[in-house]
Formats: sequence, structure tokens, C-alpha cells
Amino acid sequence: MTSWTLTAEQPFGKTLSIKRFSMESGMKLILLRDPSAPIFSYQTWYSVGSRHEKKGQTGMAHLFEHLMFSQTKTTNHGDFDKLIEHAGGDSNAATWTDWTFYRTSLPSNEMKLAVGLESDRMQNLLLQDQLIESEREVVINERELRVDNDIDGFLEEQLMKEAFSTHTYHHPTIGWMNDIKTISKYDMEHFYRTYYAPNNATVVIVGAIDETKTLDLISEYYGTIPATTLPKEHCQPEDIQTSERISQFTKPIAADHCFIGYKAPPQTNTDWIILDLIARLLTDGSSSWLYRDLVIDNELVSSIDAGVLPFHHPGLFQISIAMNRNQHRDKALLSITNAIEKLQNDTINVQELSKIKQGSELAFHNAFTTFDDRAEMLGHYETVLGDFASAFTIAKTIQSITSQDIQQVAQKYLIPQQRTVVIATPD
Repeated sequence: MTSWTLTAEQPFGKTLSIKRFSMESGMKLILLRDPSAPIFSYQTWYSVGSRHEKKGQTGMAHLFEHLMFSQTKTTNHGDFDKLIEHAGGDSNAATWTDWTFYRTSLPSNEMKLAVGLESDRMQNLLLQDQLIESEREVVINERELRVDNDIDGFLEEQLMKEAFSTHTYHHPTIGWMNDIKTISKYDMEHFYRTYYAPNNATVVIVGAIDETKTLDLISEYYGTIPATTLPKEHCQPEDIQTSERISQFTKPIAADHCFIGYKAPPQTNTDWIILDLIARLLTDGSSSWLYRDLVIDNELVSSIDAGVLPFHHPGLFQISIAMNRNQHRDKALLSITNAIEKLQNDTINVQELSKIKQGSELAFHNAFTTFDDRAEMLGHYETVLGDFASAFTIAKTIQSITSQDIQQVAQKYLIPQQRTVVIATPD
């Protein structure tokens, strides 16, 4: 029987506990036993996303999100979903820049089914030509729908393309269209053998589970899967941006749309949390600075949003706006500049700071509502930040942030020479 090493334990609430175990192969297992409902969430997080892809092979990680539901050496195409649904569960998956994860939710007596299916597709996926081409066509159609024919999807892709010139965050997660069409079966097989391995995976299980039986099942089904040799990352650090970058496109739209990105720190940096508070101050709710100014008082834009990307490497603080008809974007861009300058030159009052702190804490706690939510949060923090327990320092960090911290971070990151703007205008 494969041996496990308990590497971390974190209290969760008054009575629960989160444990992380390490397997001899390098696979990590995070368990949160919660008997409050007779179900569990089973998630497998692989440390591979679009940032790990090579030029000419973009979209590979996302394509595998689709292929992993197809045929293995022991199951036929479609069996995975049929078996899960027959047992009363459901499944899904997601891919982004730093990760790919697979989720299965089942009744508590179906742990063996989940472990068997997930361990099987980690090692026994069959890449058949017909299935590859079928899924390739699905992804091509998805790209056309969500990027090529969607204004926000298009602008977000262009923002990343323009803001990152050397780092592989330049790659769109869905992939460039030509790459999607030409990725070879040989490259797919190499990608699978490289990244779908236990030493590149974290399994997160949350719900009504028996810890001892779960460890035994994981050992039985995953214990013989060999580790792989993970390649050295080939993404280059992004050069310091020294001047504003602006790109403009014409699209069949009724009014201007803009995406603005400022260079931002990785999520491991405390400044990331402060930028998240700034985003809330600017656009979260009807009383936020920019929403009140641009949507309510002056009716310049129909929507506005802001946020800081939760990346493993330095990313972007992003603002997006959709103008109302017959309103020019320059008015809104000037208001955004003025609001940022106010942040940089003045300290916000205690009442406003307290409000956005409470909103941030509430959003954080709401992210742990369901078993699926909890597993996703634990998987994200373990994969992106390197330690699931770092999630539980956030509330204390938020409470320690001062008005001066807000001002200093705005001065450090929200500067014109590190800004990228992409604009779509009506054709």
C-alpha cells in the first residue's frame, strides 16, 4: 500500500479540519471531511494552463479539457458522463492560464467510482483520430462564438496580447485559431504524457467522506501511476512597460467598448489584495466611484467592471467599459483617469474603507458556500499560490489594510506608462 505523509492541517470553522497529504509519486491530496450533506466534490487540479504552452501550440490545455472526457483503455467514448449521471452526479472542467481542473460531484457512497474514473483518465486516455477531430471542431466553434463574434471576448484577448509581449500570458487560453486547427496528434500525446501525471496534480475532496477509506482508495488506484519529468518553464519574465500602449479596432457594434489593463503583481503579493479593494471601490455597486459617476450621474456607459487577475505570475488590473450610444469613450476614460489620480493623491475616508473591506470579506466567505466552491478555492490556492492555507490569512490581511496602503499601491501600479488600452468602435 502506498504511504502518505501529512504535510499540513488547517482548522475550518469550529469543528472541521482541512488536511493535505503527499504521495510518494509527488501527488498531493487535500481532504475536508464535512458530513453535513451526503455528497462530496472531487476535483483534480493539474498545474498546466495556457502559460505552459509553446508558440504554435496554443490552446492545447483547453483542448485537453474536452479530450479528457473521451475514450480510455478501459472505457468507451461517453462512458464517463454516463456513469457519473447514472450514479446521480454531474461533472465539469475548466482551463485558464495557470491551471486545468476537473470536477465531479457525487453521492457519498460513490467514492470508488470517482477515484476509478479520475485515476483512469490520468493514465489511460486514448487519443483516437476521429475523437480528436470532433473535439477540435467543437473548440473551433467555441472560439468563433466566445472570441471572434463576441466583443468582450475579443477585446480581452487583445488586451492580453498587447500587454504581454514576452511572457506566455500573451497566449489566449482557447488558443489562436490557426494553432487549434494544426496541433498534431504527436504533440497532443507528448503534452498528455508530460503534464497529466501525479506529480503535477492535486486531488481535492470535500464532503461526507471517510478519511481512511479515501486514502486507501487513492493509494490503490493512483499508487502505480508513475511520476513524469516536468519541463522547465519556458515563459520569459515580462519586460518593464515604459509607455502606454493603445490599439483600436472597428467592430459591428452600436457603441464604443474599451478594456484597460495596468500591470499588477501576482496573487501571492499582498498588493494584489489591495488592488482588489481598489477595484471594489471603483466599480462594485451603485455607490462605487466610477459606477455612480459613469452609469448613474452622467449616463455615459451601460456597464463598467474592474478586477485584478488572480495569476501565479504578475498579471493585470483590468477595467472594462461599454459606452452608451452617442457617447464618446474619451469622456469615460478621462473620468477613470481622474478617479485614479484621486486615489493616488488623497486618502479615502474610514467609512469607505470599512465598506469595501466588509464587501471583500463577504465575497471571500461566500466563495466557501458549497462543497464544490470549497474544493475549487482550496485547489486554486494550492495550485496558484502554492499553499491552500494561504487562503485563511486573507481576512486578517484585509483588516490590516489602511487608507495609506490604498494610496501607495495606486501610485505604484496605476500609472499611465504601464497602461494598455484596447478599443472597439462601431464600423
